[in-house]
Amino acid sequence: MNWKKLKYIVFRYGLKWLPDKWFVNFIRLLNAYRFRKEFYWLSDKSFFGQINRIKFKYPDPEMILLADKSKMRERLFDLYGLTNFVKVIGIYNTIDDLLSADLKYPCVIKMNRGSGMNIVLHSKDDLVSKQTLDSIRFWFEVDPFYFSRESHYSIMSPCLVVEEYLGDCLHDYKVFCFDGKPKFIQVDTDRFIGHKRAFYDLDWKLMELGMLYPIPMTEITAPLVLNKMVETASLIAKTFRFIRVDFYVQHEKLLIGECTFFPEGCMGLFDNKTQDEQIGAFFDHNLVIE
Repeated sequence: MNWKKLKYIVFRYGLKWLPDKWFVNFIRLLNAYRFRKEFYWLSDKSFFGQINRIKFKYPDPEMILLADKSKMRERLFDLYGLTNFVKVIGIYNTIDDLLSADLKYPCVIKMNRGSGMNIVLHSKDDLVSKQTLDSIRFWFEVDPFYFSRESHYSIMSPCLVVEEYLGDCLHDYKVFCFDGKPKFIQVDTDRFIGHKRAFYDLDWKLMELGMLYPIPMTEITAPLVLNKMVETASLIAKTFRFIRVDFYVQHEKLLIGECTFFPEGCMGLFDNKTQDEQIGAFFDHNLVIE
């Protein structure tokens, strides 16, 4: 039995008895050890404390559609006429459908639900390798709910989304939106080797903020399409208490990647509790999160 399957068994059968609050803090404690960060208890005012309360409610139907990587594009086109997405090569309901498809390489294969379920394929040999096929079978077998208690994943029918590969060196831009308003942008670099993460405000000033990964030694240049990025995120975010809209920029063209409602599964840590509460203050507290 490999590590991934063993991990799922532990989460699915061993940890399911933990109440949601204790489950979240147990995983946060493990993350603190893994990333060598200070562990702190979440308060009602903290960012992760507040979005966990949203997470544990029955999911909004719109949330289900936008979090589903196979349906997000169609829904945003229907709502707002958006078309600037990472190109989809195909959507497949079974492994056999995928294996019989005429894929263009390189490409990226993703499970439509959950996080961390993606593989870069450089050739047909990569696709038919035992490692890739075992991973894909595992994706279909598991319910991602048990890894993070995100109930909207259990509602989605699993399928595979194959996207155009954009390259190793692109930055990931992730716009954090509170009560329909973009507030700041997370930028992830060097995702495959030496993952780093920085946060910038909407004027592209570096924020004194850290979450799990180290801050790059040099500042990142603002993308030329920054204003369009913020405008697009604002459009998508307008009906949600919280959403993170993820983008790529390729040859000065803005591409929508995906929509995320619970960063790090709501089980991440900022560098300290003060930072977490400072970010939590972006919520409009005239609107109560039950």
